[in-house]
Amino acid sequence: MSGANYPAYITGSDGDVLDRAFERIVKALNEDAAAFLFGAGMSATSNLPTGTLALKSLLRLFFPGTGRNPPEDNRLEELVSEFPFEVAVQAIQENLGGTRDDLTNQLKAFFLDPAFLPSPAHSDFLSACYWRGRQRLDLVFTTNFDTLLEQVVGSDRAVTITEQNAKEIRNVRADGRLPILHLHGILTEKYQITETDVSGDEFRTLTSEFRTALAYNDAFVFVGYSMNDPDFRGVYLNYRREFIDRKRTEKKTYVVSPAKDRYSYAFGKEVWKARGADWIPMDATGFFAQLKYLLESRFDREAKDNVKRKYAVADEKALEDLIGRVAAALKVGPSEALEFLNETKTRGGGN
Repeated sequence: MSGANYPAYITGSDGDVLDRAFERIVKALNEDAAAFLFGAGMSATSNLPTGTLALKSLLRLFFPGTGRNPPEDNRLEELVSEFPFEVAVQAIQENLGGTRDDLTNQLKAFFLDPAFLPSPAHSDFLSACYWRGRQRLDLVFTTNFDTLLEQVVGSDRAVTITEQNAKEIRNVRADGRLPILHLHGILTEKYQITETDVSGDEFRTLTSEFRTALAYNDAFVFVGYSMNDPDFRGVYLNYRREFIDRKRTEKKTYVVSPAKDRYSYAFGKEVWKARGADWIPMDATGFFAQLKYLLESRFDREAKDNVKRKYAVADEKALEDLIGRVAAALKVGPSEALEFLNETKTRGGGN
C-alpha cells in the first residue's frame, strides 16, 4: 500500500483532513497516548454477524418458519429497523422461554463459533499495538462478545477482562500483558444486551476504566460503529460529558466506519462533529492497513535520518548504496538492513 486508499468521494480538503487525522493517531500511538474501542464492524471482518444480522436471526425464532404465515425475509429486515435493538432482544428473550439461558445459547451459536478467525484487520491492529516490538497500548476496549482480539494478540499476552476480574488490570499491566476490557461482558459470564441490562450499573469498574481512558488519551479511536449502532449510542449517552470535555481540549476522538455514499458522508461528518468526533469513512480493514503503512513509513524516515547522522552519510543516494551493501552482505531485504544499521552501534559506541 503506497498511500491512503480513501473512498472516491473524498477529494480536496476532505482528504487533507483525513491525512491529518491519521498523522495524529500515529503520533499518539508513538507517544503511548492512544486508545481503541472496537464494535461489531471489527468482528464483521471475520464474518461474524453484526447486531442487525443477529437480531434478524433471533426474529426468525420469534416467527418460526413452521407458522401459518411467517414474514418474508425483507419484512424481517424492516422489523429490525423498526425497533431499538436492546428492546427487541428483551422481548425475544421473554418469548424464547423466559430464561436467560435460552437467549445465551442462541448468542453463543452466533458469536462463539470456532470457525471464526482473526482477519487481516486484526493482524494489522496487532502490528500497530506492538509496533517495532514495543507495546503501544496499555489496554483495549470492546463491546463485542467474541474473543478475536485475544486470539490475534495471543494467550501469552492478552487477558480477557470483565467486571468479574477487573481488579486484575493493574497486575496484568505490570506483567507486560494487554488487558482487553469487554464493556458489555462475555457470554460465559454476566453480559449486557437487553434494555434491562444496559440500564443497570453492575459494570462499575469497567465504566471507571473507560472514563479514565477518555480523559487521558490524546487520540481515542472507535472502530466498527455505525451512526445507529446501539452500542455506540449507549456509550455516548453514558459518557456524554467526557465527550464534551474532549472537545474543549486538543484531545481528538475518531470514529472509523464506512459511509454509504458522498451524501451520507457530507451529512454524517457533521453529525459526528456535533458528538465531538471526527469521522474516518473507512472499514476496519482499510483503516488498519493505512495505519500500518504510515507507522512503517514514519519508522523508515526516522531510521534513515538516524543512520545518516550515525554514519555521516552525505545524501539519499549514498544512504541507499549503504543499505544495499549491508542487505547484500547479510542476505536480507532493504528494510531489515535499515533496521540493522539503525540498531547497531558504531565503533565509537554511538547509537
